[in-house]
Amino acid sequence: MVFNNDWLLSQIRGTANMIGKVFKLETILIDLGVVEDEEGRTINGNDYLNQLIIDEKFDLATDFIHGQMKRLSTYEYNRLVDIYIAYLKSLDSETQKRNQISDDSIQTVQDNLRNFNW
Repeated sequence: MVFNNDWLLSQIRGTANMIGKVFKLETILIDLGVVEDEEGRTINGNDYLNQLIIDEKFDLATDFIHGQMKRLSTYEYNRLVDIYIAYLKSLDSETQKRNQISDDSIQTVQDNLRNFNW
């Protein structure tokens, strides 16, 4: 029973850490505006991005972040990209494997986000 409690506690701790790390955009004061989610509801952009990350929808999160290039200052956008890339690098190996994330794919994401496309 002790093993199960330890396992459960580590799962809870891991989830809490992930949610705690998920971006903390409110502490860095990046306002991602208001967006429409997949169901057509209008929601806060920060909440939308956090939910994409929690749901492991990294392709949608990357696209959403790239779309912020036009509305954020260069500093804010670069900060957002840095936080996102750091988050991807900090994912546990199981999550990376499940989502086919490697060091090379993270570098590709970073390069694509840094590309200036209008």
